[in-house]
Amino acid sequence: MAEQKWYETTHRWCQTNLTEIDAEVCDIEFWKQYWRQNHIQGIIVNAGGIVAYYPSRFPLQYRSRYLKDRDLLREFTDAAREMGLRVVARMDINRATKEFVDARPDWFARDRSGAPYAAGGRFLSCVNSGYYTEYIPQLLEEILTAYHPDGITDNSWQGPSAKQICYCDTCREKFRRDTGLDLPQAPDWGDKTYKVWIEWSFRSRLENWERFNAVAREFGGEDCLWMGMVNANPVSAHCALYDLKEIGERSPMLFTDHQSRDELNGFEQNSLNGMLLHSLAGWDAVIPESMANYVRGVQTFRRASNPKLEMRKWMQEGMAGGHFALGALHWRAPGGQTSVRKRPSPARLAPAKRGCALLSHPRFQRGPGVEPAQHQLLWTGREQNPLRRALARLHPRADPRPDSCASAPRRSHRPLCSGTCGADSARACSDVGRTDSGGGELCPARRQRDLHRRDGHAG
Repeated sequence: MAEQKWYETTHRWCQTNLTEIDAEVCDIEFWKQYWRQNHIQGIIVNAGGIVAYYPSRFPLQYRSRYLKDRDLLREFTDAAREMGLRVVARMDINRATKEFVDARPDWFARDRSGAPYAAGGRFLSCVNSGYYTEYIPQLLEEILTAYHPDGITDNSWQGPSAKQICYCDTCREKFRRDTGLDLPQAPDWGDKTYKVWIEWSFRSRLENWERFNAVAREFGGEDCLWMGMVNANPVSAHCALYDLKEIGERSPMLFTDHQSRDELNGFEQNSLNGMLLHSLAGWDAVIPESMANYVRGVQTFRRASNPKLEMRKWMQEGMAGGHFALGALHWRAPGGQTSVRKRPSPARLAPAKRGCALLSHPRFQRGPGVEPAQHQLLWTGREQNPLRRALARLHPRADPRPDSCASAPRRSHRPLCSGTCGADSARACSDVGRTDSGGGELCPARRQRDLHRRDGHAG
């Protein structure tokens, strides 16, 4: 029997999603104890990209302003290696500071007026420019040779979305050279040139995927992987310009992100998404999933975790769908501080530890079925017609185009309550719903709404 790879034997992952202030206040000893109590086998830790947590030699790589003489990436890596843990370095490469744009304006995505695309106080880099073909490979080499992670994952590698055509000189020249056409004037599914641009954009992302993996193997060893993180919900990826089937064929491990149930679906969504991803990548692929389970809402996002039962149900559904093939568990903690945010206690992860033994040798069989196709997801129903326009006017969610996403109102589920939900009043707790040790119960309002929808009523 062939020796198993490191990603086939690492079943319990913990991602510490660092924030800038962590460079000053992060307590490594706390995390070592946390890993030990939760039987963690591998960690994902921030390295560079939007913010660097190590003293990079590249002057345009923005470092945390709290870093000073500290090397937080080194501290995490050394601590993990002392405990025999695997290490994956996490990056966010798709945007940079205004200083970087001023120094290399040719490396950033531009709208039709020539202005750079802005996002989150940074500016989007162009996936066809030297930023991806020259700078990022050098950054990967620096991290791989200095810190020797087992692999690298990237949270935001795919660049601008299908709604953000880049009109920089590099894209204009490359698109004309590859297709013989000029760039489309606007995102328009009725325009054949725009559809050609979509296909061309898929290929551009795959070129970068292969480029970064070549760098990982050259400087990290034959088994070192570069893995761009993908949305664990294939249907929600309709604005992204990567082909999940092509990616699944290229990588034996996919890092995915689906943090909790959303306003339209229940826990079963996590199971279904796992099956859809495995139908594309194969049932032998390792697909750990980020399940941060933050409390949703403007003021509470990333400041507290969902109740214990809510997290367990979401994790169990993910395992049932094969997200945890080979027992991979990917836990994500918001920030490295130990006193500000509510974190899951070790007991919250205990059920997953028992589940690893059951899932270490998956028994799923790939039978007859239909593989979801990226083209169907992107193109079906895009053509303009009077019926679809009428439906879109009646309800924003009836329009499947990417530009309808932002206009639809968003609601949040009430989480499941374990009877010790921490609600500040009896009324608040009753709104969430109670449960005994044998299981959970959806809040009465949501249960009534689901029954109403099942009977064919809107709302």
